[in-house]
Amino acid sequence: MEIKKTFTLVMCMASLVHVCYSGLCELAEDTVATQSSTLEDASAERAIDGNDVNIYNMGSCTQTSAEHQPWWMVDLGRSQIVHHVVVTNRGDCCEKRLDGAVVTVGDTADHLANPQCGNQVDFEKQSYDSKIKFLCDENQVGRYVGVYLKDRHGPLTLCEVEVYGGKKVGGCLLWTNWMNNNDKSGNVDNETISASLATYPDTMCENPTGIEARTVGSRIPAESSNQVFAEYNLEEGFLCRSADQAQGQNCFDYEVRYCCAGGGNNAVVIAEKVSHSEAVGKCESKGMSMYKVHDKTSLAHALSTINQSGIAANNFWIDGTFGKNRRINFNEGTHASLEDMKPLFHRGEPNGSGDCLHFWYRSGSGLSLDDGDCDVNQYYLCMH
Repeated sequence: MEIKKTFTLVMCMASLVHVCYSGLCELAEDTVATQSSTLEDASAERAIDGNDVNIYNMGSCTQTSAEHQPWWMVDLGRSQIVHHVVVTNRGDCCEKRLDGAVVTVGDTADHLANPQCGNQVDFEKQSYDSKIKFLCDENQVGRYVGVYLKDRHGPLTLCEVEVYGGKKVGGCLLWTNWMNNNDKSGNVDNETISASLATYPDTMCENPTGIEARTVGSRIPAESSNQVFAEYNLEEGFLCRSADQAQGQNCFDYEVRYCCAGGGNNAVVIAEKVSHSEAVGKCESKGMSMYKVHDKTSLAHALSTINQSGIAANNFWIDGTFGKNRRINFNEGTHASLEDMKPLFHRGEPNGSGDCLHFWYRSGSGLSLDDGDCDVNQYYLCMH
């Protein structure tokens, strides 16, 4: 029987539902995915749709034709540091079809020419969970992240590909959200550090170590806009004046983000409702751990992160379970007494309603600790 090898290029646009606030970012947001061929409608887009359901008939897995060294690749849009990649394998059958899979990260669109990230999948030597983590070399950099079956013939199926990393500036991976202090209704677009501190007091830091600016909507980097800026530095921030532009041109509307190295633990809100034990495993699968609160500073940092997320929820799982004498035990093996943690709890809590620690959040009322039923499904916070 003759097997035809097809290499149709399929291009798709997608956005992840996961959002980066501080810490490691999911870099595949608003990116282009391609693959060597497509079986039916199992397009490359499915691997970056934010849905990691690994049942093929549920419509969130990619699949190529059966061919030699089939591949999938995502273009991050620019070269960035990639810390690790998490690939969700098919779970309803055929898991070993991913045997021989290799992840590559580099700056060429030829995935075979890029350096390898992590180890090749080898089912003969070890067993794997449905989520397989590929840990890259320190400071591995690239624009293109690829997955292919090295020296194998068959179809490639991916139910999700998550790329974690960020642009490193001054040893920092902790970017704020993109901030837009005004709509440039006048002749000045003021995105300075002082303006950002006034508008976003829970997000902005006083001494950022990095700055990026881009146009709102079109997302053109400021340095590529051919405009002149009164300020674009770490001392003052970003400021554009229409009077400085050539031929009477007005400033575009810009937004900025700053690299903030401080702020305690690096929190990330995960918009997925699971039990407490599942949340622990989910954070670990992403190369992180459950968010730990140990003082008012770490509590305030979590509040800032939740406010940025815009997620309308009242409770979020964090690290901590109650042991004997209501001592709070953490996953890393340490513990804290309830007496020491009591000032962080909501009034009247803990009241014995459960053995797991979570945030009790009300808009306008702040954030506090509470005990809850470990089996209830809630959003959760990770940290790295």
